[in-house]
Amino acid sequence: MFKTVNVGGKELKFRASAQTSFLYKKIFNKDILAVLSNVKESMDIDSILGLAYVMNLQAENPKTLDDIMHGKVSEVSFLQWLDDFEYTDLIDAEFISSVTDAWLRTTETSTKSKNQYRPQ
Repeated sequence: MFKTVNVGGKELKFRASAQTSFLYKKIFNKDILAVLSNVKESMDIDSILGLAYVMNLQAENPKTLDDIMHGKVSEVSFLQWLDDFEYTDLIDAEFISSVTDAWLRTTETSTKSKNQYRPQ
């Protein structure tokens, strides 16, 4: 899924795909599924910003996977990316919603289960 979000007057492109959770784990050593499953109880803004970073990398750089596997992308490059924005723009509820919505749409399924339970 592709999405463009305005952050502090800058257009930020996101691409969320099946690779997103793998890339997130490779960079941050955390499982994004576990992080986002608890997002309603306690907002982990750092993890959501990390997710935004990964999805922005995917949209802007088609060689993201290769760069990550060769150590060219890390938490340090994430911190450098954060410097391009004002913190208040990144913690905006609309921005956070856009990030999580873009990623969650990749986890939805559009097909029905073939093994549905049928009572007898």
